[in-house]
Amino acid sequence: MIRDLEAKLVRGEIASYDDLLAGLSAIHARYPEYVWQYVVETLEKEFGYRLEAIPKEQFLKILDEGQKAALSLQSAILEDSRKEFGSASRIGYGLDLADAKGTGTLRPSGERWREMR
Repeated sequence: MIRDLEAKLVRGEIASYDDLLAGLSAIHARYPEYVWQYVVETLEKEFGYRLEAIPKEQFLKILDEGQKAALSLQSAILEDSRKEFGSASRIGYGLDLADAKGTGTLRPSGERWREMR
């Protein structure tokens, strides 16, 4: 995992960028396995149940809470996006200009830009 790769770096066993990339790629390839391991360990730690012994009702409750948390996070991200890309945030980018020269790009150009300076 990451700590093993880090230890190899410290010991000088990774001599090139390609070696580092190969190590990171190997970790990435096993990502689904690591995710599942994390879920199983978290169930045990947070809820005190081993996966094979968890009652059906408790498992369904955990799934429901997870879905609610995911939806809440998604809603927060969407709300933040609305603020980030809302009309009030466009003022500094030239989108508030009345004429067609307010292109929304960060590259100032044209007669209007010269007038604003």
